[in-house]
This record gives sequence, structure tokens and C-alpha cells, in this order.
Amino acid sequence: MTIAFSILRSENPIIISIDGRLDAISANSFETSIHDYLSQKNDNLIFDLEKLAYISSAGIRVFLLLINKLEASKKKIGIINPDEMVKEIIEISGLKDYMPIFEDIENAIASFKRV
Repeated sequence: MTIAFSILRSENPIIISIDGRLDAISANSFETSIHDYLSQKNDNLIFDLEKLAYISSAGIRVFLLLINKLEASKKKIGIINPDEMVKEIIEISGLKDYMPIFEDIENAIASFKRV
């Protein structure tokens, strides 16, 4: 299965929906695509993971790289709508300490506007 992303909101914070599996097969292409898009932006990010079916350690790595890049420019990253399995992986991996999980899009946007 391939991975795709779409921009749900293009102003700060940018909201990006991820669709598919973020695993060893798709991580490199996703990383390249997302970095290409973000090279033109300097905004906070919210990832909508409602359509993300699975995330592996390779996918975790992509998020860690994004977190490092955003923190270097004083920007934040958050997520909404992970399914239970994806949420558990994010919690176990420790990503939630750097990439908070918000209840809904409104709370996520409000949180970033306070930053």
C-alpha cells in the first residue's frame, strides 16, 4: 500500500492528512515529499492520522526528523485522530512527548495559536 498526504489547511498551523501505511516501504518517499512541501513553509504542523492505517519504526523516524527540524525553527507539531493502534505506538515510542495528541482539530488549532 502506498502513502499519500493532503493539505487540509495551508495557513498556520498547517493541517496535513496522512492516508495509508507509514512503514519501511513508504517512509522514504513520504519523508522526501513532506520535506519538499515544508521547504517552502515555516509553520506549525498538525497531522490528521484518521486514515493512517499503520506506523512502523521507519515512520517514527520520519516524525522524529520532522520534530527536530521544526524545533530548530521554534515550531511545534501535533496530531489528531489516530486510531487506537497508531495512538499506542506513538505513546510507547515516546513521540507523544514531542508531538501531543489533541482531542480534535479545534483544540489543536487553539493550542498552536497560543504558542
